[in-house]
Amino acid sequence: MRLKHVLVVCFLALSVLPLFVSFGMLQSYSATQYRNQIGDKLNAVSQLAKQRLTAAIARIEDNTTLLANRTLLRQQMGEYAQTREYALYDTIENSLHEAKQGMGRIVDISVFAPNGQFIASINRTATSFDRAMLKGRDRIVFLRHSQELIVRSIVEIELKGRTVGYMVVDFSGQFILDLVNDHTGLGETGEWLFAVRDENGDALFAVPLKYDARAAFVRRVAKDRLDVPITQALRGQEVIMANAPDYQERPVMASTRYIKNMDIGLVAKINESEVTAIIDEANKYLVMLGIALVLIAVVVGVLIASLIAKPVEQLRKATQKLASGDFDVQPV
Repeated sequence: MRLKHVLVVCFLALSVLPLFVSFGMLQSYSATQYRNQIGDKLNAVSQLAKQRLTAAIARIEDNTTLLANRTLLRQQMGEYAQTREYALYDTIENSLHEAKQGMGRIVDISVFAPNGQFIASINRTATSFDRAMLKGRDRIVFLRHSQELIVRSIVEIELKGRTVGYMVVDFSGQFILDLVNDHTGLGETGEWLFAVRDENGDALFAVPLKYDARAAFVRRVAKDRLDVPITQALRGQEVIMANAPDYQERPVMASTRYIKNMDIGLVAKINESEVTAIIDEANKYLVMLGIALVLIAVVVGVLIASLIAKPVEQLRKATQKLASGDFDVQPV
């Protein structure tokens, strides 16, 4: 092998191989950073959604308290608790209609006697009520599904330190649907998952899903599926999960949130295929830069090898001439 070729191989080995190793490490680091950025974005979006939902639930609790603390209504409920006078039904119903004015999100307001007996509602529809639902608390807020998504708030009505009845207020859950239908920041494949806990402790989706429009209060995820983000959310774990299966068993990156006062799990997720596509698109320019640098290194290596090898080759040829007896040699 000629000296020039040996030098070219050496220069390429010393320049191109380290470039390949360096770019491999850079691509790996870049992919990790992009994954972290996507995870941080999901984390921020889900935290904002949790704050919005928590604030909305707090307003529902405040509105329910205001309704239950109306002096006239409490007096009427107290009177009914003592007299059981049926004539008070219409009076209490009128008070409920007056209380509802100015509260557009309210779907229905019902009141019950201390023993759980239905008294009145603004829709004149008797609803079921079980005092055991309060579990020793003076209030509770939870989701229910009828013809629409409902946020139900139940609170005791008190008068002079004693319970004179219960109020059940149904608020429209449209604000939850508005949130889960807003995919801003979730890319092309991203979506919100919103679930409650069913009687068996499994995750029960409470809203339609992007890839299953009929999932609301029908589709479930078993509580022992700890690898699924919505299960972790209902366990109170607020984490970033990568390559986790979603309800379709597709790998996703997800941020989980838990809303304690309603026992609700919330998940913001994006398919891993889209995460990979984002990283590949970003790394495309790194690959192009790497190819350009390798080509430059090859050209420079060949030029340098040629410059170094040229006088050596001339010296070798001159030596061969001298050895053959030809002394007509130009100085090197």
